Amino acid sequence: MKKLLVLLPSVLLYFLFIVLIDPNFLFSSEDEKIAQSIVDGNSVFVYKKFETYRNLKKCIIERMPKNTECVVVGPSTSLVFDSQSVGSSSFYNLSITHGPFQDTLAILGILEANDVNYKKLVLNLDNFFFDSKADQYVNTDFIKPYADYMSSLVLDGKDHKSRVHPDYAALLSSKVDALFSVSYFQVSWRYLSSRKLHALTRRWGIVDPGFAGDVFSYDQNAAIFYPKKAVEKTEQDVIDYVSTYDIEGAFSFGSHISTERVQFFDSLVAYLKSRGREVELVLVPLPPVMWDKVSEKSDCYVLDEVSKVMEKTRERYGLVLHGSLNPYKCGVVNADFYDARHIRRESLHKLFTE
Repeated sequence: MKKLLVLLPSVLLYFLFIVLIDPNFLFSSEDEKIAQSIVDGNSVFVYKKFETYRNLKKCIIERMPKNTECVVVGPSTSLVFDSQSVGSSSFYNLSITHGPFQDTLAILGILEANDVNYKKLVLNLDNFFFDSKADQYVNTDFIKPYADYMSSLVLDGKDHKSRVHPDYAALLSSKVDALFSVSYFQVSWRYLSSRKLHALTRRWGIVDPGFAGDVFSYDQNAAIFYPKKAVEKTEQDVIDYVSTYDIEGAFSFGSHISTERVQFFDSLVAYLKSRGREVELVLVPLPPVMWDKVSEKSDCYVLDEVSKVMEKTRERYGLVLHGSLNPYKCGVVNADFYDARHIRRESLHKLFTE
C-alpha cells in the first residue's frame, strides 16, 4: 500500500506532463483553432509533427466555404502548391504528409461529407497511391471511415453520409496509447527542451505572409512555407539526402503497382467527372540525382507504370497533366528541391507551365 501511495503521484505527474506538453495536440482543441484562423485568412506557424496533421486538414474542410474554386489533394510533395501554381486564389491545399491511397480517399470523402462544392481538383499522385504496401506505414484509423465512404460513392454510388463519422474508438485508443507510450514521453521531453515555456504558451500563432522562421507555417490557403533551415539547403544537401535515401523501399524494387488501385483510380476520375469536377493531374518530378540513381536499377518498375497510368487517364478523360516524374522533362535541377523528394515553392512554375 505504501509503495502504491509513493508511486501514484509519480504516475499522475507523468500523465499530467504528457497531457500538458502534448506535441501532437492529441489532448487539446488546437487543431480547431488553427483551422479557423487559416479559414479566416491568416498565415500561421505551428509547432507540431507533420505526421499528425490529418485532423487539422479535416478541421479546415469542416470550416472552409461550401463553394470553393479549387482544392489540392495529394502527399507531401504538393504541400507547397500555392495560388499562383494552381491558378486560383479561391482554393485550399488539403495535401497530407505521406498521403497514400487511404489518405487521399479520406480527404475526398471528408469534402463530400461536408458538402463542399469545389469546381476544380488538382490531384497530385505518386507511386505510393498505387502501392498497397504503402498503406501500412501510416495510421489512418481515425479518418478511415471517410475513405470507406468515398470508396462506396465511387464503386456503387451509395451515399451513407448520415452514418459517416470519425472512428472515435480509434481516436480514444490513440490517446490511451500516448499516455502509456515511452516514445511519446521522449518526444514530449524533446519538445519541451527545445521550446521551453513556449511549449505551453506559444504552440502556434499568426504570422506575416511568407513567414520563414524556424518552423513550418501555413498561408491562408493552407499551403506550407518551409522553415529557414530548409530554404537554405544547397544542391549538395540534396545530393547528400539522396545518398542515404532508401530508394529500394520507396520505389518498391521488384514490385509492380496494384492493378486494383489502377482500376479504382479510373473509377474515381469517372466519378469526379460525373459530379462536374474539373480534374487536373500532377506528377512531381524527382531530383535529377535521384532519378539517375533509380534509373540505374533494372527492377524498378513503378515509376514508369505510374507515368503510363497518368498519361492514359489524361487521354481517356481529356484532362490536364502537369509535370512528370522525369526531371529532365520538366527542366528542373537538384537545386530546385529542398531534399530528396520535395520541390521548392519557387520552382513550381516549371511544373505548371502549360
